[in-house]
Amino acid sequence: MEQRELAAHDSSITEMTAEQRAWRRIGWDGILLQVPADWHPAAVYTDYLLFEEHYQPVFALKWQQVKGRFEADSILKQLQKSPGRPELTPWQPPSDWRPHLRPFIHQGFSWQSSDGRGTGLLLYCRDSRRALLLQFYGEEKSRLSVFRQLLANLQARQRGKYQLWSVFDLSLELPENAQLTEHEFLPGSFRLLFSLPEGTLTFYRFKPAAELLRCQSLREFGSKIADGASVEQTDNPLLAQWRKHPGPGRHLLARLRRKPAFSTVRLWLLPEKNVIFGLKAQGDKPMAPAHFEALCTSCSPC
Repeated sequence: MEQRELAAHDSSITEMTAEQRAWRRIGWDGILLQVPADWHPAAVYTDYLLFEEHYQPVFALKWQQVKGRFEADSILKQLQKSPGRPELTPWQPPSDWRPHLRPFIHQGFSWQSSDGRGTGLLLYCRDSRRALLLQFYGEEKSRLSVFRQLLANLQARQRGKYQLWSVFDLSLELPENAQLTEHEFLPGSFRLLFSLPEGTLTFYRFKPAAELLRCQSLREFGSKIADGASVEQTDNPLLAQWRKHPGPGRHLLARLRRKPAFSTVRLWLLPEKNVIFGLKAQGDKPMAPAHFEALCTSCSPC
């Protein structure tokens, strides 16, 4: 495709309205939103998400828990001290955004820095006591309907006993008291570690499965993750499972060493998606089989 044709093609994509786009759900640390399917996460931190479109920043979202009084000016001053030192000026959101802003105390601003320019919103949710900082890159009017649709589906705190964690091609539901302690997104390998009152959960995603299993079985591939747990026989060739249930003496020794005594590990292959998913549950007590099964079921490709 020639350069002129490619530019015209990119422009037509950018100018698509919210109604014309395909959307996908993103869940992270209680935050729930929908973004166009062609927006890709470029940075994922505990309290920050950055999305790109055609390898250019298009939207950033940062949040924090407010312990005392919410002070918008103080948060915006922090933004001005961030890398790039953006210049901020007041900005009034379009009138058709107002219905979606009602759940929040809000303040709009325009920003300009060495990284670009655009508009933004500082939102505060009274119920969850969360402040959210939204930055929209660019000033194309064609994107306003897309930003409005994003705002319409934004939740500062998910409701219910289970929370959705969904980013890239990974989606899972966890109890609301699960806390993310570590995460790693590498080419071909994702790992998310959560803490729970009863122990820890580690989710894995490996791709491309066909290449990873070209010279080894699923059981051989997962042996390092199992970390010494005993392999269990299964009738499903697409699944491998390990379990560690020590006797009383070893259980006490593990507790003295402050290491989890019990673990259950499962890897399963989805050939149609060319992906391997995995779950490791560790703790001082064994996880109930029904609970472990439910967690595995909740883990799925987007």
